[in-house]
Amino acid sequence: MEYKWKAFSVTSLGSLMAAVDSTVVLLALFPIASDLRTDFITVVWVVLAYLLVSTTFGITLGRLGDLFGRKQMYLVGFGVFTIGSLFSGIAPTGISLVGFRAVQGFGAALLMANSYAIISEAFPARERGRAFGGTAVVWGFGSVLGIILGGVIIAFTTWRLIFLINLPIGLVGTLWGYWTLRSTVARRAGSARPYFDMGRGAAVHGGDHPAPHRRQLGASVWVGPDRDDRHAGRGGDPLPTLRPLGDPARQGPGDPRGVLPEPGVHLWGGDRVS
Repeated sequence: MEYKWKAFSVTSLGSLMAAVDSTVVLLALFPIASDLRTDFITVVWVVLAYLLVSTTFGITLGRLGDLFGRKQMYLVGFGVFTIGSLFSGIAPTGISLVGFRAVQGFGAALLMANSYAIISEAFPARERGRAFGGTAVVWGFGSVLGIILGGVIIAFTTWRLIFLINLPIGLVGTLWGYWTLRSTVARRAGSARPYFDMGRGAAVHGGDHPAPHRRQLGASVWVGPDRDDRHAGRGGDPLPTLRPLGDPARQGPGDPRGVLPEPGVHLWGGDRVS
């Protein structure tokens, strides 16, 4: 088998795991609430914690692959995801389950952030579109499979198996990736030292999404918009400048003053809190 298809099989397995776990708990919320004797709001966060962490860090963590190697970070993603699955499966309380789901989401973010870079290196330019499309198909299939799989598991066994079933899959994915993927570190020439801006990556995801209603639950993170000039010479950082987000012309319906015009952490459509 050609290397490109081996790499695609590894990234497809990671994408499938991440996609399945984004939906697999949807039909298990009431059994989880009953078994852990927790309120429904906490159980809803079992879903949201995973989605929030995986999407927020999905942009930023790709930078770690550039700095330390995409294979290494992808394998770390498998490991973190598997560990999060283990502790989610044995969680004694609702709050602990939310925390372990966040760990799962962090592992999923590492998988998602590095999968496309691995595919880009493995496939020639003329074939990348097909490979990216295949990854999107795997993700869509996994999202649907998660709902079906969750329903079957809940019908015939305990909700804890929803998470514990990831253990052998994660182990296989880690070993297969270790044996298959090539080690690469892509640092740009001329960079004074490796630089990783977690705050700017989080702001890219959350800062440009004003809420449609001032009382909508959630928070948008805005960290250090003026750091761009200080770090522009360090090279290798693909994230865009965030200064235009403070332009009053970019006002949203939930924040008439403009989109996050000041550094700090803001509630969506609310007042600056730090």
